[in-house]
Amino acid sequence: MRVCAMCDINRKCEFLYLIMENIVKGVAEYKINDIIGSNPEVKDTSGINWNNFNFPPCLNLVHFSLSELRGSLKSFVLLIYFSYLITIAVMVINLLSTIVQVAKFSSGINIFYCFLSSLFP
Repeated sequence: MRVCAMCDINRKCEFLYLIMENIVKGVAEYKINDIIGSNPEVKDTSGINWNNFNFPPCLNLVHFSLSELRGSLKSFVLLIYFSYLITIAVMVINLLSTIVQVAKFSSGINIFYCFLSSLFP
């Protein structure tokens, strides 16, 4: 004799939820491995140490080395890398230009405020 019909329904829902969660997790892992082209059973034979995080400088978030690039995408990666370097150079020139303009036309406290606003936008 059941005391509460809702308790039985909740147990069935939890069981179905766990089954669906495992199915979705398995399908997602399969699709991700299919998209990035990696198989957990296949060992990396390229000789690249992917755990050597060295880019961007001072942050070390990802592994990047131009000398390890091979294949037809090397020129595309070089183009993106040089675009990144040009963007950084333009940002530094912009920062220096802004500092010079503020220093020329403003008092000392305004320079301090400009510095603070650049740190905390």
